[in-house]
Amino acid sequence: MKIKTDKILSLDEIRSILVKLHLKKTKTARLNLIIFRLSACCGLRISEIASLKMGDCILSKTKPHLIVCGKGQVTRHVPLWWDSGTLADIMAWKDFRRSQGATDASALVSLNGKSTNRANLHYKFKTIYRLLGDPERAKTLTSHCGRHSFASHSLASGRTLAEVRDALGHSNISTTSVYLHIANDDGEITNIFGE
Repeated sequence: MKIKTDKILSLDEIRSILVKLHLKKTKTARLNLIIFRLSACCGLRISEIASLKMGDCILSKTKPHLIVCGKGQVTRHVPLWWDSGTLADIMAWKDFRRSQGATDASALVSLNGKSTNRANLHYKFKTIYRLLGDPERAKTLTSHCGRHSFASHSLASGRTLAEVRDALGHSNISTTSVYLHIANDDGEITNIFGE
């Protein structure tokens, strides 16, 4: 398997989207920011984003992480300490959701108590990618491109194949190694996706 480079968001594209979502002060923009962070900065699949609960977001430990139930019901820990901006945004979102009355059993990706399903998430990604300002580029991107981008940039920032494999939930390191041919960007180890 080979990942096409046009399916990888550049660091400039990721940062541009993050900046634009931060500038918008609406609840919907905040929700879109978290959805994008979970995909492009944490490597979650769309089904994993939809099923993530508030209690799956562990922020009180030395190494904050997400507990994600992936393919085949295999549970993994996705590190949040790799990127300080992602950690800060998820902490703020979790606080916001708590202020709405959300409990540990509530969906993390929700607005006003309404769950966000996979179809709605696919639509949201189309909206998010339009922020790039390039309609042709936006058409080539899917929800899964965030996951590809996370893998590539995590490797480029100095994370090992084993670390990235575990974060993605791959059972075989050869699956993760397909991202090595793309890992040539200039990411920062402690703030990979920083704006």
